[in-house]
Amino acid sequence: MSIVIDWSIYPNFKQSEFTCKCGCGMNRINKKLLGMLQKARTRANIPFTITSGCRCYTHNSKVSTSHSGDHISDLTNICFGVDISITSPRNRFIIFSALRREGFNRIGLSEKFIHAGIGKKFGGRGDDDVIWLYD
Repeated sequence: MSIVIDWSIYPNFKQSEFTCKCGCGMNRINKKLLGMLQKARTRANIPFTITSGCRCYTHNSKVSTSHSGDHISDLTNICFGVDISITSPRNRFIIFSALRREGFNRIGLSEKFIHAGIGKKFGGRGDDDVIWLYD
């Protein structure tokens, strides 16, 4: 249920961080997303704690109202987005700035996390060049 990935080229991340939290083992994450995420993490020079990566449809339906979002991962869909924990306003600024500099073009902001996704111009499903706020 995973894509073969050489995790040694992403030294700040572990495969388990991107695996569906329901326990199903789903982890089909886009390699372009991972590369951009590693570059943003290196640029920011602060930890990126991934709170949500790939989600199977069952888990996604329990935690999101989106039925076609960046997180969806199954045997035919690849995950194009992750959520990164935010611990302070300064941390939010640093992470947001690094994500934008590395080309992330689907960003959602909340008090506790930043959604970092890639849109159609990178092979993703969602619209390009959008920022949204979570309630």
